[in-house]
Amino acid sequence: MLTITHHIPDGLLTASATQLHQILPGPTLCHLTGKNPHPLFISVLLHGDETTGLLAVQQLLTQYARYTLPRSLSIFIGNVEAARWQRRRLDHQPDYNRIWCGTGGDEFSMANDILREMAQRQVFAAIDIHNNSAANPDYAMVPRLDPPSIALARMFSNKLVFFLQPHAAQSSAFGELCPAVTIECGTPGQREGVENSVRFLDWILNLKDLPQDPGPMETLNLYRIAATIKVSPSHPFGFDPQAAQTVCFMVDPARDNFQMMPQGTLFAVGCDPKHPCLEVIDPEGYDIFDRFFSLEDSKLITASSFVPAMLTMNLQIIRQDCLGYILEQVRNLPIPGTGIVDQRKAIHP
Repeated sequence: MLTITHHIPDGLLTASATQLHQILPGPTLCHLTGKNPHPLFISVLLHGDETTGLLAVQQLLTQYARYTLPRSLSIFIGNVEAARWQRRRLDHQPDYNRIWCGTGGDEFSMANDILREMAQRQVFAAIDIHNNSAANPDYAMVPRLDPPSIALARMFSNKLVFFLQPHAAQSSAFGELCPAVTIECGTPGQREGVENSVRFLDWILNLKDLPQDPGPMETLNLYRIAATIKVSPSHPFGFDPQAAQTVCFMVDPARDNFQMMPQGTLFAVGCDPKHPCLEVIDPEGYDIFDRFFSLEDSKLITASSFVPAMLTMNLQIIRQDCLGYILEQVRNLPIPGTGIVDQRKAIHP
């Protein structure tokens, strides 16, 4: 199902995401030769409705149209079929950012083949470009807390989110091969997100080596994902207090994402006290609802202060993935000497 090319396919630099199916037969890995043979790997459109990555790659390659790339570049264009319909994924498909570890159908085999090929090519670094479906500041996500990974991520933003789950995400898998980061570039198509992405990619493309110093920690806003907020499948829900749905969430992504939500905040109304409308799942898979929420009659109240992020009001994404995440700020990393311990190895030896 994977097409591999060693040139830029005709029409790729001007096609919209919805037109890619006319140019590419499906998921495509494009290897381009540069002066430095160790390639930068970029993945775009793992979610078909997140278009900033495609726009950034088109602009980057246009800038170098008359020049030799300073470093070889391998570009994976993911869910072309879903992009045609402006969907995150189609109903018969797995999430293309959940196929990079484990076994499954053809998509899992494809991801494994890509990882094997990039290991053989001695990949330099891996960048996965995403959008959020609601307002968030630009930020980066890292699967490891080693100095090169932090240094790479903060070239894009001083807001970093460390994650352990999903372990089958692209940057998590590529983190076994090289420094890897996911960059989150606001909502799809925003000019600022595209420009920031192009600037970041161009910077890395021109680096001889990645910095080994993570930079001053006191200027870094580093968070870890404490929990994923999922809506219980059996609960009808919405965001309009005047509508007839059972549960109404009172969140506003533009107001709440990456801001401290105080204890006692009204999070939802219309809840059944006997059956919580949310599952709050920690990285080890346990439901820790009571740590962050309490029910007062039909009202869902925050039981402690926390920072929400990636909250969305897109009903389809909430059903397919989650409502958002709960973050905890990391203030004191375990730093023996000058090295930062990889917490993934500490938790999952």
